[in-house]
Amino acid sequence: MTSIQASEIAKVTVGSGSDVQTYFAYSFDAMDTGITASDDKESYSGKYTWSQKLSTAVPEPSVILGLLGVAGVFATQRKFKKISI
Repeated sequence: MTSIQASEIAKVTVGSGSDVQTYFAYSFDAMDTGITASDDKESYSGKYTWSQKLSTAVPEPSVILGLLGVAGVFATQRKFKKISI
């Protein structure tokens, strides 16, 4: 019989002020501890870890396209000014 191990769910709050982020940490990937409870010989047999994945800010593609469009308008206007002088 295959047993399934699951950790408890923990509410984790990271940051302070307006930069507070809340996570619910849990795992299904236990490392064997070799420790068991005396009543059922199964409890506490797994150690769970959780790490916060750091996200890097990635601009939206539409923002990049918008900036390229604005830069193109300015470059075109500058080119027309040079031609008309």
